[in-house]
Amino acid sequence: MRSWLIAAAALALAAGGAAASPVDWSYTGVAENDVFDYAPNHTDRYYTHGSQLGGVSPELSADYVPPWIIRAGCFLESASSACRKGRDNDVNTVKFRWGLEAGQNIYTPADKTKDVDAKDRPYAGWAYAGVSIGSYSRVEINTLELQLGVVGPSSGSAWVQDHFHDIIHAARFEGWDHQLGDEVAFAIFGERRWRPHRLSPGDQGNLEGFAIDYADHLDFTVGTVQDSINIGRALRAGIGLGSDFGPPRIRPAPSGSAFIKPESQWSAYVFAGLDGRAVARDIFLDGNTLRNSPSVDKRWLVWEATSGAVLRWCGLRLGYTYVWQSEEFLGQRGPQKFGSWSVTLLPSGFGKACPTN
Repeated sequence: MRSWLIAAAALALAAGGAAASPVDWSYTGVAENDVFDYAPNHTDRYYTHGSQLGGVSPELSADYVPPWIIRAGCFLESASSACRKGRDNDVNTVKFRWGLEAGQNIYTPADKTKDVDAKDRPYAGWAYAGVSIGSYSRVEINTLELQLGVVGPSSGSAWVQDHFHDIIHAARFEGWDHQLGDEVAFAIFGERRWRPHRLSPGDQGNLEGFAIDYADHLDFTVGTVQDSINIGRALRAGIGLGSDFGPPRIRPAPSGSAFIKPESQWSAYVFAGLDGRAVARDIFLDGNTLRNSPSVDKRWLVWEATSGAVLRWCGLRLGYTYVWQSEEFLGQRGPQKFGSWSVTLLPSGFGKACPTN
């Protein structure tokens, strides 16, 4: 049933995106790892690696989107009359994008030895594929995303980490035999990101000059992977801020845009954010849903501070995010710190399509 839902959403949206050339899509790769922490001593523990590849369609007019997709894409667009009115002329002020993705997350304890500590994070892996729907209007940006995959040995996480450690001549973790068991799992993510509020200097019409803005976001996750709600704010300072809505991250983290809109030839900015997440359930801490497995006592409230920089030239964007995250479970040895690198390519953003300053 869940696979059918993914396929149905993809096919329905593909009807509107099929006419678009592949060069009009945005393609993004994200890699998150504690080795990307710029501190001199890397921990190699807890959320130790995440990788994701995906593509996002160009903007679609509501005329090419089925009504049920409009309602799903506007599920949080309560302030927009365009979404409430359905298919009348006002809905054309709302644009849509859809995307596909695939990724893998790896979780390990702090102790690399084979003897598993009941107070340390369990070994776990998560491999998934996903489909997303996004709506954009003058007042807010909304994303609804479904991920379906497998937790456990079939995720291939042990194999990936072991072979990567062999390549870099690092010691292997010896406790993968104690990882969470195989389980088909899913997660539904929703995010509402209000349009950035421009602060002085700069103004909304100046796309190339220096400006400062901030945007608030509200996120939720439901499913067998995690049940949580998150709220936060991000501040940006730089040039060409209208080209995107912040760098992408791997869910369940709040994410910017996995696409770019090159309204100027260059954009560059620094940013900082603060988030608070309330977590009712996390399979990677609470253990398997319907079977006995290693688990720890999680903390219900987690704080996350981020900072970083983004540089874009025409259709190529490079972003780095440094993440500081408070302890997620009792017995955790200090905060989690890692880096997130992202690369986005929009082929149509080059050549004559690239604006000149």
